[in-house]
Amino acid sequence: MSSFVKGIALSVIFSAGCAAPALAQNVGTGHPVDANPANLPVAQEPIPKSDSTPDFSGPLAGIFAPLAEDGLTFHTLAMNFFDANPSVGVDTGHSTNSLYLYVGADADLGKAMGLNGLSLHYEHVFFPLTRNLNIAPQIADSKVGYQPAFTPRGGRLARATIEGKTADGRLDVELGVTHPAYYYALANCDAIATCFQTVLYTNSGWTSYSFAVPGGNISAKVGAHAYVQGGVFAVERGANFHIGYDVFNTDYAGTLLMGEVGVRTSFADTAYPYNVSLTGYRSSAKHNEFFASTATTGISRVVKGTDGFVVQADKIVWRADGGRDTDNGSPMALKLFSSVGISTDRTTPVQANAFFGVTLLSPFLGRNDRISVKIDWERISSNFRGYITAANGLAGGPGLLSPYKRDNFVLGATAHVELPLGMAVEPIVQYAFSPNSYYNPNSAVKAQEGVYLGLNFIVPIGTITGISAHN
Repeated sequence: MSSFVKGIALSVIFSAGCAAPALAQNVGTGHPVDANPANLPVAQEPIPKSDSTPDFSGPLAGIFAPLAEDGLTFHTLAMNFFDANPSVGVDTGHSTNSLYLYVGADADLGKAMGLNGLSLHYEHVFFPLTRNLNIAPQIADSKVGYQPAFTPRGGRLARATIEGKTADGRLDVELGVTHPAYYYALANCDAIATCFQTVLYTNSGWTSYSFAVPGGNISAKVGAHAYVQGGVFAVERGANFHIGYDVFNTDYAGTLLMGEVGVRTSFADTAYPYNVSLTGYRSSAKHNEFFASTATTGISRVVKGTDGFVVQADKIVWRADGGRDTDNGSPMALKLFSSVGISTDRTTPVQANAFFGVTLLSPFLGRNDRISVKIDWERISSNFRGYITAANGLAGGPGLLSPYKRDNFVLGATAHVELPLGMAVEPIVQYAFSPNSYYNPNSAVKAQEGVYLGLNFIVPIGTITGISAHN
């Protein structure tokens, strides 16, 4: 490949990440969304193929395969999220839809320019089809209302970083505009829209998935499977209303420190793999502590900083082949998974969140389908419970005659079903017990328990068209 073509391709990556116009800042509070393709839940890493040559197919393979040989790879992925609340929340019977279109590029500077160990990453997500941006207040609950997408802008910067690795790959440093979820408390359950830790998203200052902020991370492998990592990220309020490129003129609320130690294994190195991690955070951003009196006076206490931790684990406990088929990277197997998050600061709305579940991997031979069931528990603080109860009463609801509970539970079932051409569909069915009014505290209607439905549709446009490799 000529140096001219390589230079043009690198220029495209740099200009896409750096030359967007500055935008005026908007004020507002966004609702979280879980839609980051870099963190798509997978059963386990399959056993690598003996032939590591990328496999390109599709009408554009003739263009992008040669680029990949010189270290320039591209990817595009579409994910459509449909959500509905037929019977749960304060205003039932609504639905919402949001389409995420990811377009990105990666440059291995070792292959492209001889700078071994260095690489560039860029990704932008477009939101071309969005309907009903008000469903979080219609559901209200802090757990279930969190799940639907909230995408008021046409697109958002998802990643623009430079990464450096040592020759043996044991030390990895990445800096730029990124997201802590790319590194910490990685999803260990099935459908991406339902697998999140509320303590991190509600309390620590994480933005929505794929809504990148300035930051950096350094990780190091310890032994064969253990690792340790630490990172620093900006806390950005109302990130859903920003496009993400005006990083130097954004008014950030504070700094988020992250740290994690863990062990990760896969079917590539053990018959019964497991993953375990301990994640800690410390945010310097201010937050409000609400009381029952806040409902009448409008006065809350401003608290600076918060911290907490998350423990996660998953383990393959059964295989249909008994672990004897060592070449099978996707066996029929049973996986247990869990996540426990605790806020050590008693002033935050969410005090704890824990979920436990089981996933059946590859229930049909020759396919990578998955079926999961999960129970999710969340506890809000006593002061915040007093606030939403009083606010409901002042709005004309039952208030103290039927106070909100501190504990809410969500029982759910999800599946990941493979379709032709690498596409997949993920149906979601949940039932929420004792939901709260986190996203709509001033509603006169008390949030009622009921059913929540979702349907995610994933289309790997890159591999279908030949823009991306299959392996």
